[in-house]
Amino acid sequence: MKPRILVASICLLFFAGSASADSLNCRLVGSWSSASCYLVVIDSARKLAFCATSVRMYTLDVSDPTRAVLLSDTLVTNDAVNGLWYSTGRLYIAAGSVGLEIWDVSTPASPVLLGQISLSSPALDVVVAGDHAYVARADIAADSGAGLSVVDVSNPGQPREVGHCVLPAFPYGVSVQDSYAYASLVDVWPHRYSGLSVVKVSSPQTPTEIGRCATPGWGYGVNTAGNYAYVADYGYGLRVIDVSNRESLKEVGNWDDTSGFAYGVATTGNYVHVADYGLGLRVIDVSNPQKPREVGHYATPGSACKVAASGGYDYVADESGLEIIQFYGAGVEEGKRLPAQCSRLTATVVRGVLTMPLTANRLPLTASLLDISGRKVMTVHSGANDVSHLAPGVYFVWSATTPSLPAMSETWHSTYKVITTK
Repeated sequence: MKPRILVASICLLFFAGSASADSLNCRLVGSWSSASCYLVVIDSARKLAFCATSVRMYTLDVSDPTRAVLLSDTLVTNDAVNGLWYSTGRLYIAAGSVGLEIWDVSTPASPVLLGQISLSSPALDVVVAGDHAYVARADIAADSGAGLSVVDVSNPGQPREVGHCVLPAFPYGVSVQDSYAYASLVDVWPHRYSGLSVVKVSSPQTPTEIGRCATPGWGYGVNTAGNYAYVADYGYGLRVIDVSNRESLKEVGNWDDTSGFAYGVATTGNYVHVADYGLGLRVIDVSNPQKPREVGHYATPGSACKVAASGGYDYVADESGLEIIQFYGAGVEEGKRLPAQCSRLTATVVRGVLTMPLTANRLPLTASLLDISGRKVMTVHSGANDVSHLAPGVYFVWSATTPSLPAMSETWHSTYKVITTK
C-alpha cells in the first residue's frame, strides 16, 4: 500500500504539535504493549529493538515503526536485566548478581549465550567500546564494592575482568567517550555522594577516577556528547555538566521544570531526550548549554524508564510496553506568513500523490520538501507530486515568496507541515 499524505493547513495556522494537551511537537507513531518494558536498545542497521522486562528479553522488528512485530522472546537471563548494550550482532547484559552476559543475536529469532562473567557485586549498567566492556557495579554492603569494572570481551566466550575502579556511590549509568568513562552516581547510603564521576580508562588494567561533580538529585542515567555530559538526575531533571576539563567538572546548566523523575537520557544533535518516568518523554534543546529549554514532550501511558533515539524516532521503554514516538520540532520552524494573502485551505488525504495548489496570486508554486532534520528530500510543484517513495513520518513544505503588496519588499517564507502515514 502506498503512503497517504495528510497536508495540514496550507495557510493560516501552523500547528506545531498534537492537539492533545499531553504532547508538544511529538506524536505517537506506534507501540507494542504485550509486556512491560524497562530498558531498550536499538539495532539501527537491521531496524530491531531489544526490550527488557525483568529477566526476559523481547526482540522486535521495528522496520515499520507503526507496527512493531515480535520476533523472539526466548532470551532469558539468570538475574534481572539492569543494563543493556548492543553492538554488531551481540547483546551485552548487566544481569545483576550474575554479572555480565554476552549473547549472540545475529539471528534474532534464535539468541545464543556466548559467555558470562561473575563480578564481586551486582552489575547495574554496561557500555562496550572496542574490546572492553565497562560495567557499573553496585555497593551492596556500604563497603568498597561499588565502582567500575573493565572487562576484556575480545573473546566473548571467555570474558575476563582486567581492571576495577572504586567509586563513592552506586554508578547507575555509564557512558564512554574517547578514553574516559562517565558514571552517574546515586547516593543510596546516607552521607555518601551523588552526581557524576569521570574515570580515565586509557589503561584498562588501571582505571582511575580523576574528577567528580555533585548534583542535587540521584544520577540514574548519563550520556555524553562533545564537551558535555547530560545527567538524568531523578527529581531534579536534567543537569548539563561541562567535561572539557575532566579534572575540574562544572555544572553549567540544568532543566528541572518537572514533577516527574528523570531516569534515562539519549542525545541527538542539539537535543537531549529524557525518560521522565510518570511524565513520559521530554525533549530538551541544549544548543545553549547554559539555558536548556523544553521543546517537546509526550505523555506515555505508563512510566517512562529509558529512551533510545534512532532514525528520527524515540523508542521509550515504558511500563506499558515500547512506545515509538517522533519528535518533529527539530530542524524546521514556522516562517512568516503573507497577511490576508491565503487562498482556500487544501487539507486533503491522498495516497502516493501530494497535490500542491497555486500561490495566492494564482502563480505556479515551487517548494522544497524537508524531513524533520531540515534536509531536503525532494522538490514539489503546483499540481500532482509523486511521494509514494517516502517513508512514513513528518515532513515540511518550505517555500519563499516575494509579495506584490506595495508596502512590502522583503521575501516571506512559508512552512507547511506534511504527515505521511500508511
